[in-house]
Amino acid sequence: MLAVPTDVGDEAAVRVLARGAVERFGRIDAWVNAAAVGSYGLFEDTPGPVFRQIVNTTLFGQAHAARAVLPQFRSQGNGVIVNIGSLCGRLFSPVSHRR
Repeated sequence: MLAVPTDVGDEAAVRVLARGAVERFGRIDAWVNAAAVGSYGLFEDTPGPVFRQIVNTTLFGQAHAARAVLPQFRSQGNGVIVNIGSLCGRLFSPVSHRR
């Protein structure tokens, strides 16, 4: 096992993580994307930097990971990416609408 704290919103950092895994283990068989962040409150009241962090982590984090590991999977001839989503992405929070 290898645990490396990485900002998945930073594409270069994710590439370093993938290279480190290959250097340590010789290959990557599976990659699990599970990073996500959220915010509570009205959509229109969410500050721009908070909204950008949500998108950067939750959307781009998975894209950065796929871009980092796909070349390795191709060179190996196989590999699996597992993208984990949250039920929270399908529900609204109690404060997400006005009464």
